[in-house]
Amino acid sequence: MSRLDDAQKRLETALTRLETAAADRAPTQNSPGSLEATVSENKALRDANDVVAQRLDDTIERLRRLVDE
Repeated sequence: MSRLDDAQKRLETALTRLETAAADRAPTQNSPGSLEATVSENKALRDANDVVAQRLDDTIERLRRLVDE
C-alpha cells in the first residue's frame, strides 16, 4: 500500500467514527426529555443561587453592623 492509500484508509476510519459518534448523540440532544431535564436543572441552580445570595447579603449586613459598633 502506498502512503496515499494508508492516509485515505485512516481518513475513512476517522470519518466513520465521527459519523457514529454524531449519530449516537443526536437523539439525546434533541429529545424533549433532555430539554425538560435541562430546564429542571436550570431552575434548581437558580434556586440554589437565590439561597446563597440571600445568605451572603445577610452575612454582609451582619458584618457591617459589627464594624459600626
